[in-house]
Amino acid sequence: MNTAYTPKRICDENKSLFVPIYQRLFVWEDERIRKLLDDLANSFIRNPESNYYVGAITICEKQDGEWEVVDGQQRLTFLTLLGCMLANRAEREVGDKWRRFVMCGDLCRVKYIGRKDDEEAVR
Repeated sequence: MNTAYTPKRICDENKSLFVPIYQRLFVWEDERIRKLLDDLANSFIRNPESNYYVGAITICEKQDGEWEVVDGQQRLTFLTLLGCMLANRAEREVGDKWRRFVMCGDLCRVKYIGRKDDEEAVR
């Protein structure tokens, strides 16, 4: 089933995602990151109220209700890191919104199974 989820919907439904050990480490280089950031900025400049399609992130829902990331981990990891950065640097109102997406209580909403260094870097 194909379902579109926004960060707000993920928060409202209290979803947690986990990246299993078989996923490769985060490998995006500066050029790829810059391209996505430029695209996000240009989209916002054209129409600040429009939605931005970040691409598909394929998940498999597990019996415990958590979502296992099957594809799209690189984008998800980058957007999570961007959210952490914005939560730490942006004005309080924006930071709280990002913090709600990135964090679920005291737990990181995106978990990296078997890679404590990755999970700690996101916190």
